[in-house]
Order: sequence, then C-alpha cells, then structure tokens
Amino acid sequence: MTRFYPPSSVAFNFVSLLMSDSFSRCDWFLAISLITGIVLFLSDQGNNGTSQPALLGDAPVGFQSSPFNHQAGHMGRAMVPRPPPRMARSEILHGRPRPTLMIGGPQQMGPDFVEDFGMQDVAAYSQSPVLMIYGLNPEKMNCDRIFNILCLYGNVIKVKFLKSKPGTAMVQMGDPLAVDRAISGLSGMRFFNEKLVLAPSKQMYLTDTSGSVSQLNDGTPTQIDYNNSRNNRFTTTEQAAKNRIQNPSKVLHYYNAPISFDEEQVNNICKDLDISPPSKFVPFKSKTERSSSGLMEFDTKAQALECLTVANHFKIDNPTYSRYPYIVKLCFSTSSTTSRE
Repeated sequence: MTRFYPPSSVAFNFVSLLMSDSFSRCDWFLAISLITGIVLFLSDQGNNGTSQPALLGDAPVGFQSSPFNHQAGHMGRAMVPRPPPRMARSEILHGRPRPTLMIGGPQQMGPDFVEDFGMQDVAAYSQSPVLMIYGLNPEKMNCDRIFNILCLYGNVIKVKFLKSKPGTAMVQMGDPLAVDRAISGLSGMRFFNEKLVLAPSKQMYLTDTSGSVSQLNDGTPTQIDYNNSRNNRFTTTEQAAKNRIQNPSKVLHYYNAPISFDEEQVNNICKDLDISPPSKFVPFKSKTERSSSGLMEFDTKAQALECLTVANHFKIDNPTYSRYPYIVKLCFSTSSTTSRE
C-alpha cells in the first residue's frame, strides 16, 4: 500500500534534515541545487513553449544526447547536477577534483582527453565561460591563432598565455556553452606536433595583467582583448544563425575571398605561412562579383586545423571595391570536395 504524505510534513522533515549536524557542505550543495533545478524546471514548463532559441544554434553531434535541449532553450533540467549512472555519490563529492558535478555522457569529450585524464565516467558541462588550453606549441601559437580556432565555437572575449606554464593559455568565451562546444570538438586533436587538451576553468573571468604585458616568442603580446573584434561570429542572433558549428574535418570552407582567389594563390599563401597546402581546391560559382567561396580539402585533419589556425582571417588587398582588405574566413565543413567537382 502506497502512503502519501502532505506537503507540509515533507517540507518540515526536509528542513529538519538540513538543520541537522550530520548534513555536510556537499549535502547542502546538492539539496540547494535540487531545489533550484525543480523551480527552474517548473518555471520552464509554464512558459507555454515560448522560450527563446539559444543564441549559438544547434549543438554538435556530441551534445545531442545530453539531458537538456540547447536548440529549444530548455535549461531547467540542466541546472540539476546529477552523476552518470556508473558513478558513486562519494566519487562525485570527493574523488574528482575537476570538472565537478557534470552532466551527460562521456561522448562530450574527445577520446584522447578521456583516456589521458582518466575521466571515462565524466562529461563536460561547464559552469564558467573560461577555458583552459594545454598542449600549445610555443613556437607556433599566439593569441590571434587561438582566436582563429575558438571563434568557430562562440565569441572570444579574451586570450591570455600563462608565463609560468609554457604551451598553456586561458580563454574567456562569451558563455559556458561555447566552452562546452570547444571541448567537445577540439580536445584530443593533434596539430603542430602537439596534442590539444581543453578543460573548463574554475575562474569566472580573466583579469588583466598588472603592469606591462610581456611578449611571446614571436613578439606578440601574451594577452589580447577581443571583446570588440569584428571577427567574432556570434555577436547577434542573425550572425550566429549563419554559423554551423562542426567538429574538425579534413575539409575547410572558405568565404569572403576575392573573385580571383584560386589554387595557385592558396598554395603561395600556405608556402609563406609555412603550412601544408590543400590537396584539393574547389571554388563555388559566385553569385556576386565582389567575393567568392569554396572548399579546400587536406590530407589529414591536423593539416586542416593548422591551416585554420594560421590562415583564418588572412587579409588580401582589395583595390577594386574598397580601401579595406578582404578578410578571408575559414571554418570546418562536412561537405565533400568530390561531390562539388
């Protein structure tokens, strides 16, 4: 026989439990998180389906099995921290220093990241917009090149290299979802003979370095603010809707290039930048006389990522139509160059 208790008695018993000496700080956190999640979930259910779409659009494949729906904007259930089925409660509270109280399945992190850091039971769910990046080649990477990669996953606010840890940087993104997307797509990728590892940071924002900013090996500053950069691709809802977030692939889509942009010019640019040229170059039929677009395919994902890192936002003179140069933009593509030829 099922017994039902009136809400008042349940609330009294729950409050009594909270006030007991045996209730630890972690228990407090779980209880408060549970209450907050229930309130948000009920509030979300009462909005008659009028929730606003997420600014970043559809999530990549690794996020589609998450218990919350980014596309619909239903974030109520996402606020309730709950462990994956195989994790014991003691492991969550005491056994994992970071990331803590994460949601979803292990498919949200790259396989190399999961293997190297022993996080088979934990998935990425960031509560901070700050991202930690490890495995950067000090001779190849700078703030602009980090921006060139991460701008595909959300707005980049600030990039800062750590002087005490060569090859390590911190990046403040526009929101925690951008951090999750970057971790999902990039962790475990190899480029410039290094393995890229991304993880959420405990900090909620990046502070400016006091005094003069030091320089990297190439003479560029160790910290740059990109908050007002026109190359951020998610500044408005309309702008964000044009960007499809894709995981790294061998194919890059280029756009905003001159009409005369051809394979020979691409090979010369790659030679000047000391990166591998594409094995296939397929231009699209242009709908305007002002700019062109197309696809570039590389032999490996690493080569495509290196090209994106170095050549994204490459400037080409535009003497015919404007005093401002062309800024060639790159992004990953799931299209095949074979079907476009």
